[in-house]
Amino acid sequence: MKTNIPKYHPQLGQHLGSYRKPLMKDIRFTIGIALATPALFFLSLMLWAFLAGNITTDQSALIILFGLLGTGVLIGGILIGLALITHSRSQELYKGGLLLTQGSQLKIIPFEQIITVWQKQINVSFDHENSSLDFAFALLGRLRNVEGKRLYQYRIETKEQETVISEIQEIGNYTLEVLRQRELPRLKAIYKQGDDIQLGELTLNQYGIKYKKKELPWPQLRTIRINRDYKLIIESQKSLIFLPWLSIKAERIPNLPLLWPILTELQTQLGFQLYGNLETANLSPYSL
Repeated sequence: MKTNIPKYHPQLGQHLGSYRKPLMKDIRFTIGIALATPALFFLSLMLWAFLAGNITTDQSALIILFGLLGTGVLIGGILIGLALITHSRSQELYKGGLLLTQGSQLKIIPFEQIITVWQKQINVSFDHENSSLDFAFALLGRLRNVEGKRLYQYRIETKEQETVISEIQEIGNYTLEVLRQRELPRLKAIYKQGDDIQLGELTLNQYGIKYKKKELPWPQLRTIRINRDYKLIIESQKSLIFLPWLSIKAERIPNLPLLWPILTELQTQLGFQLYGNLETANLSPYSL
């Protein structure tokens, strides 16, 4: 049963947008169609030929062939079914939070309950005019000033340990901007007081950067960058070009975009270089 989405929610406020993952972009649907369609076609032909008495092959081989084609139809049907179930879900963006719908079921996620957002890069595209230059930088592994449009999958976690997975860029960007406006002043105050800013296994304080048991004082820091493969790379003054102080997938750092404005300010004060673009405010069509 289709649910009517209110334009104003008593708890979440004004409705900003309604999103649903396109069915044709779901890899499960694509694989399911590619698997089930030919299997069903050949299974139908074989069944028709068998009933007409035109197949005289060995019975055991026939059973195996029927089994393989039937398995292909079954697996393809399951994948198509899973894609259709996902397609029936919508993610509604309100000024005060998210409303998740599946049929007549609703789940309310207020922004005030959200504490962590993880970003996983799923695609990056570049302008055709700079494609050869981008490729050269990518080969060198030193993509710095050349940036493209990044697309992310967002894992949003709440205080109640609920998790929302979204590939809707507007929802991810808006959620991050709400989180940044709420948390950034607090994180800056923590840093000024001399305490640790803790983002997962990455720690920042007035001494420098710490990752697990590794420590890098600010005077020894040379560069921090996000490369094309969405890796966070930190290089010290003593780092070799192919052996940075730290190289990890940026998706492993919770609330990473909250760190970037702090690093931008520290870059001016401390003199290290910062490369990459994790700004989100300008990517969302909605204002807070």
